[in-house]
Amino acid sequence: MNENKLTIEVYSSGTTRVTGADDLALAEQISFDTFYPGGLFGAASFFVPRDPTASWQVKMGQRMVLRNGQTLCWEGTITAIGFLTGKTPVQGCWVEACGFWGEVLGVRTWQKWWADDRITAAAWEWQASGANIREDWGDLDRDNRLRFTPKAVAWTSGKKIGAQYSMPFGETVKRVVMVWTLSDGSL
Repeated sequence: MNENKLTIEVYSSGTTRVTGADDLALAEQISFDTFYPGGLFGAASFFVPRDPTASWQVKMGQRMVLRNGQTLCWEGTITAIGFLTGKTPVQGCWVEACGFWGEVLGVRTWQKWWADDRITAAAWEWQASGANIREDWGDLDRDNRLRFTPKAVAWTSGKKIGAQYSMPFGETVKRVVMVWTLSDGSL
């Protein structure tokens, strides 16, 4: 028979466990999830029936570990503590936590405005000729930049020239818009 023996450990810093949180052994409704690949830790939550007005050493921002016996099941940071009070039969604290990957990814951003820095013809292809679209009306310079230079032809408002951008993977960019102001150089 496979029995679950889930335990909750809360750490004040590093490997120092919080003292005075013996009521964590009474935790109910323990739930947690992991993400693909390889068990990245998602969200976790549990409820501890206790006097919500009494002092408790469990605080937001502390490291939390869920174990099944000696096996590590989940690890993350406490993000919220709610208190259930009033004339209900059971009072206590509801604890929510976020896995370390969620915590790290929640505060990290790309430090690049343009994550895909390819400027080759494979990424930016001229659009096929069609109604009012002609490749011979301008040049697309790919020398460490994307720069459109119109040719000395008569331009009207209906003429268009375009390059189509293709993502290498993931399809996270749905549309790229660029605006050029063309002038005759007399400004």
